[in-house]
Amino acid sequence: MRRFGTMLLLLVVLLTLGGADPTVELERNRVLLEKWRADPEHWQRLQHDLQAFYALPESRQKAMRRFDRQLHEGDLAVQARRWRVLGRYASWLEKLPAEERRRIDEETNPAKRLQLLRELRSREWLDRLPDRLRNEVLRLPAEQRAERIAQLRAEERRQRQNWQRLSSSRSEEPVPRPAHLNELPTEVRQFVELAVLPRLSADERDRLRKAEGKYPEWLRLIHDLNAAHPVLPPLPSGPIVSPKDLPIGMRRLTRMEIESLRSTVGRWPEFALEVTRQLRGKVPNLPSLGASKLDDFPPEIQTVVRNQLLPRLNDSQRQILQALQGRWPEYPLELLRLAQQKRVILPVMGLPGPPAMWEAVRATSGGS
Repeated sequence: MRRFGTMLLLLVVLLTLGGADPTVELERNRVLLEKWRADPEHWQRLQHDLQAFYALPESRQKAMRRFDRQLHEGDLAVQARRWRVLGRYASWLEKLPAEERRRIDEETNPAKRLQLLRELRSREWLDRLPDRLRNEVLRLPAEQRAERIAQLRAEERRQRQNWQRLSSSRSEEPVPRPAHLNELPTEVRQFVELAVLPRLSADERDRLRKAEGKYPEWLRLIHDLNAAHPVLPPLPSGPIVSPKDLPIGMRRLTRMEIESLRSTVGRWPEFALEVTRQLRGKVPNLPSLGASKLDDFPPEIQTVVRNQLLPRLNDSQRQILQALQGRWPEYPLELLRLAQQKRVILPVMGLPGPPAMWEAVRATSGGS
């Protein structure tokens, strides 16, 4: 029976591989299975997930396999973009109130579910408006409300396009002065919502709330909080967020060390950063727990670094960057520092938006 369960699990893994060489993948998955079985907790969870999968109706199983194949179609850049979208959707869904999640889960009609998602996102967009505009929209009759929302969104798009033109222009145009989340360009707002806000402490959130509406204090605080919580890409194998994810040589942590790590378990890169801080100097040849060589980074970051950043570096900067390869988090932090200095935006890692907007903020604080 145990062998049958193993074969079923292997079959599920193979079925989700669209178009791969069966011989190569069979050997690869045999190795994976041995690795998984060495971790009883992980193995038990996989078996539980397998049972849950086969308990689904056949139509649902087929849909999941089809969805997985679609996720893995296309080149790596396309796949990476799909996973980011899926990750953002999962993160957004997780933050919804239980009742709204239940409504989405129970809606089986795809068209109606999409309409429900749009309604929830539209309501969130309204909530981000300044009080004056939000109250104006809510006071309108239903038939006029949709038209006014369309006008406001069109204004937002025009504002975003103006900021984009500003970022590519060297003319002396006015620098944007946003002081509310909805006033930021869409790509900046999404970055703040997904990469900055979820990682803030209660005290940092409170500081940000009190600064809202004040320029440049609010925007400068966004900049400083992002610098305090830098976006560090994980290894290609995935983020390390718990002791079981650590390389074998790093799993023998003392009870005191494990206790001090408890608050960061499940959080990337906080858990890996704390482990590195505690074990550096204690573990010989401490392995990197995140992307620390250019080839470790997502393809879109590699492209920008090779085509835009490296050509702008002098010999000394290149040598320093080269010397830091393999050191984490030093290498990605130096990449971020150099990218900011050279006005290059690293996808996923760096604050997007018009460089002039951030430069004006840094100038008011004396930042580099």
